[in-house]
Amino acid sequence: MSELTSQQKEAVYSIDKNVLVSAGAGSGKTHVLVERYIEVLRSDPTLTIADLVAVTFTKKAASEMRTRLKARFQALKDAAEGDERQRWLLCMADIDGARIGTIHSLCDSILKSFPVEGGVDPKFEVLDDIERAELCEESIKEAFRYAISSRSSEHDLLEIFSIDEIKEW
Repeated sequence: MSELTSQQKEAVYSIDKNVLVSAGAGSGKTHVLVERYIEVLRSDPTLTIADLVAVTFTKKAASEMRTRLKARFQALKDAAEGDERQRWLLCMADIDGARIGTIHSLCDSILKSFPVEGGVDPKFEVLDDIERAELCEESIKEAFRYAISSRSSEHDLLEIFSIDEIKEW
């Protein structure tokens, strides 16, 4: 395990509060999150992976975190004995089901678990990039149709600027 900087140590060991780890590529964000995850589990032997949530910026980062956690659990298991060894073995077995993902996947999971409280259709689906672009394009067209037909103040902009210029905005 590489040495942590003072800021990284603060993020890893201040488990009594939530933290946001934000830094440039290659700065050790995933390393810090993995070590913090381990530290949280170490701090309370009653905690399991099911009790934790880790939110990353990208699916790639979530996948990398999961892979690194597996490796760390393996190392911790190999270095431990008795109950502690068993604990890390259980963590290894449970890590594939861990709640590690993007903010989008976390919100999706929460809304699917509590659709009524979230005010959403229980059968909702998250749009992919193509569907999002199509919906955005259709919404823009609808807004133009409304502005033109209602002769609203937005209509006046259409006399000054082209539709393509407004779309770019």
